[in-house]
Amino acid sequence: MDQPDFNQVASDLHSLAEQVTRCANLPIINEGRRFMEALQVVADGLTLLHQNAQASEARATANSQAVIANAQASLATQMQAMEGRLTARIDALDRKIITADKNLLARIQNSVTIAEKNLLARLQNSGIIHETVQLFRMGLAPWASSRTPTSAYSSGHRFYPEGEDSLATGAAIGDFPNTLLDLDVMTEHRCAPK
Repeated sequence: MDQPDFNQVASDLHSLAEQVTRCANLPIINEGRRFMEALQVVADGLTLLHQNAQASEARATANSQAVIANAQASLATQMQAMEGRLTARIDALDRKIITADKNLLARIQNSVTIAEKNLLARLQNSGIIHETVQLFRMGLAPWASSRTPTSAYSSGHRFYPEGEDSLATGAAIGDFPNTLLDLDVMTEHRCAPK
């Protein structure tokens, strides 16, 4: 049986290796390398595009956040201004109401004080002149032009002191009091319980 010739095998393998290294010179292999290089350029371009897109997205996010922050700040400023104007109007209304209340209270106090002063003045005046004022037996006699009219105490009517005429009929009033004290005594006498 035939034995392998290892020297021949080694020589053939050497020749095969030489031929395989020449395969790199084949146009299809060369084009494949260029294709791989072009593919690498495209991959690098896509990577750069992706990085640019991420940077643009980051800038857009930052810009939108800045716009939102500015809008929120502007809205907050406008709300504070409106709140300030509303507070000022409410304060002005409060002042008007408080002033109106104080004015009303002052008017009420003044009217009460004036009424009290008027009552007190009448009481004091009636005490001062009570015993000294002479009451005349007066009657309303406008037809008596020869008499001199005199203003009566606490009355706007004009009376004639010389006459003793009744106000309604013109007749004389016989028991007409001469002073306010006499009038008080007469009133107490008539109003006394029987």
